[in-house]
Amino acid sequence: MIATTTKIDVFISGAGPVGLFFAYQLAMRGHSIFICDYKPGPTLESRAASLTARSMELFEARGLAGDFIAESFAAKGIRVWRNGKLLGQFDYGGDTAYGQLTIISQSNTESILSRRLEADTDSRVHWETELVSYVQDEEKVVATVLDKKTGEERKVESTFIVGADGSRSKVRKENEDWTFNGTAEKTQFALADIELSGKGIEEFSERLNLLSRGPADVFGMIRLNPLPHENVDNFSTYRIFGNLTAYNPAAAKTSNNGDVDHGLVANEGDAQALTLEFIQSWLDRFTDPFKLTAGKLIWASQFKVNERIVNGYRRDRAFLIGDAAHCHSPAGGLGLSLGLQDADNLAWKISDVLKGVSKDPERLLNSYNLERYPLAESTLRATSNSNDASFTRNELVGYVATVAAFAALKVSRVRNFVYERAMQLNICIDPEHSSILGKFDKGLVKPGQFLPNHEPLRKAILPRATGSKANRYIQRQTLRDILVLTEQTAVIYIGTRYSSAASNQDVIKKFWIETRSLPVKRLVVQSVVNCKLARHPAYIQEDEKEEAEDSFYNEERIDTPLSLTKQVGLLPFLSNVLSAVQNPPGVLLVVRPDFYISQAQLVHNEADLMSSLQYVSDMFVDKASSSV
Repeated sequence: MIATTTKIDVFISGAGPVGLFFAYQLAMRGHSIFICDYKPGPTLESRAASLTARSMELFEARGLAGDFIAESFAAKGIRVWRNGKLLGQFDYGGDTAYGQLTIISQSNTESILSRRLEADTDSRVHWETELVSYVQDEEKVVATVLDKKTGEERKVESTFIVGADGSRSKVRKENEDWTFNGTAEKTQFALADIELSGKGIEEFSERLNLLSRGPADVFGMIRLNPLPHENVDNFSTYRIFGNLTAYNPAAAKTSNNGDVDHGLVANEGDAQALTLEFIQSWLDRFTDPFKLTAGKLIWASQFKVNERIVNGYRRDRAFLIGDAAHCHSPAGGLGLSLGLQDADNLAWKISDVLKGVSKDPERLLNSYNLERYPLAESTLRATSNSNDASFTRNELVGYVATVAAFAALKVSRVRNFVYERAMQLNICIDPEHSSILGKFDKGLVKPGQFLPNHEPLRKAILPRATGSKANRYIQRQTLRDILVLTEQTAVIYIGTRYSSAASNQDVIKKFWIETRSLPVKRLVVQSVVNCKLARHPAYIQEDEKEEAEDSFYNEERIDTPLSLTKQVGLLPFLSNVLSAVQNPPGVLLVVRPDFYISQAQLVHNEADLMSSLQYVSDMFVDKASSSV
């Protein structure tokens, strides 16, 4: 018997970290969702256990970073060992608030996201419920789901369906037009979570450790935070991982869509049983001369590696995110973070379409595949190359390469390059691969780059205190702070300049008035020396005053290395060799809800402003016309 049909905005198959993050964003934007998973609840296993700096920046933008920091361990770098000797050390640190590698078990990640979904929205996860099938037409998707507890099937009607259901995705398999071709490695890998103690354990406690003992053999270990279901408060738990059989990429088989075996697998045939005794011997082999003891074995599994990518992320009303769209070696811990970025890219686009604010819904939805597919391809290549380098079969070559690499890392430019790649801070959207990015002027920050961080801005409008309400504190925030939880694209006029320059108040007034009817977040940034009064300008309408108080900001210093003026590229345009430019330009900066820059253009006058705003007008439905 099939129960009554439920109607919602978006159906999501899979409640792992990627599906939960996607669901949370849609629900926070006010959309109705149905998210289901065959599991009885968040996984009890650590599984994917690291988050890059870029992932933490995304979580901060959604108001989630604090939860993850509270339940994570911060790894400060990497150590590489060969035959028991330390070859080199690389400590993290760069242009981000999250310089560490954030170590947090998948169990904690799923628990945080599912808990926040229920606490912050009217939605919840339908556990022990799985997708059976779905059909779609020009207007809707109808999915059939099975409640494993009751054995009852039900229909769920939605506008869109999203597959976040892993490398064996049901959403993908239900559409024969989707393929998932690639290669399947024959090498057997294993990972385990164990409690460790012993002489020398402190050598491994603060960083990710990569150890080798002979050619084509790599072993890794990193300290974990305790799992949420373990009533312990110590840091003796470590994740260890490595290959059980020789790595031989030449033996990898080309594989079609039907035999995906990526991820955790049960022991097969003559596969090594992951007993505590075996793990102790494995540990002894790689960590000698240190005398480490494996205590409690918390969890262990073998896993296999496939390198695959789907032939497109969208099929009409169906979309794929995370491992459902791409899978690869866990080298670098990039897989989960790549999936979280998929979710972040797609969520705001589907939301804008559902809200009816996009002028060209098809163009916006198609941009998901155009922007994310090339990034997945490059990640697959990078992780494959990393595997080949790590598992070189020539011991001398491997030793020389490692020593040379650490020598190169002493050069700051090389070190920064490696760090940004490892933390995914280098990820940008290539304008050639996107259909929705705008223009930029030479010298300014480019479309497709992540919004740079900068020194805080001072809130500009301070209403006169009345009664018990007093302006006791000066509020300072960065653009990232201001835009946390913002669901709209931000359109920002940056009109900072030196005090001797002419006023640009006419352009600011024009900006505010012309953006009044657009469904965007408006911001104005001026130099503090050019803001004469901390009050609402006369052109602010009565119903805009509350919005304006959170829209006008001052920059206290424009010429510091981390000023917003410098970070967006405006500073060189404000002065010449001898003095300040009298009529310098401002910048119209457009920032998407996922914090990637859409447009950056110089604005010298009102005509330039109107020309630059045309991009925004072409992207969004005018609020006045949409209400008719």
